[in-house]
Amino acid sequence: MMPSHPVLGPTESPAAHPDAPHIVVDIVGKGPDTGKIQLIDKRSLEVVRTITVGGHSQFPEYTSDGRHLYVSAGYRGNRLVIYDARTWRRVRSVAMEAPAGIFSHRRGRAVAIGLE
Repeated sequence: MMPSHPVLGPTESPAAHPDAPHIVVDIVGKGPDTGKIQLIDKRSLEVVRTITVGGHSQFPEYTSDGRHLYVSAGYRGNRLVIYDARTWRRVRSVAMEAPAGIFSHRRGRAVAIGLE
């Protein structure tokens, strides 16, 4: 049985990549933390960092090479936010009308961004 490790709230779409050290969880629902993602260390399974993305952060997805993470920041944010997956520095934020999520069509090759 896997041990339970608390995060800030319900999560919908965790993201992982073989070459990345973290599992990324989006915090969903209606609480005050819905604009955040949390990084879980793959080895310890402990939450090691919380990042405020803004908007309603959902559907994080690593790029095929694991170097970047895309996060949909919809509803109040209306942005696609891109992070460097090693430093967790925000690389870019792209304005979009109601981004609904990011889905990997073929995880190893492409990332598709769904719009409402």
